[in-house]
Amino acid sequence: MATKYTSKTNTVIKVGDIYTNHDHYGLIKKHTFLILDVYKSLHGRIWRIKVQCLDDGYVYRYVAASFSRSHVNVNAQNTNAT
Repeated sequence: MATKYTSKTNTVIKVGDIYTNHDHYGLIKKHTFLILDVYKSLHGRIWRIKVQCLDDGYVYRYVAASFSRSHVNVNAQNTNAT
């Protein structure tokens, strides 16, 4: 099991990070997500993440690359420590 995913734009998604939706002109209701797991798909080609929505409690799975493009890490200042 991996603990982080790094996109081509060097966006890092790590287990324990908290993300929120980008605000696209107020058209999308914002949600907050906790990263639960980072893993590769069955064939090992696509990075996926499992997240828990802190607003409704449900667990969702996303393709990591698309998630990193449409969400912002709200605790990034805390995740840069090594």
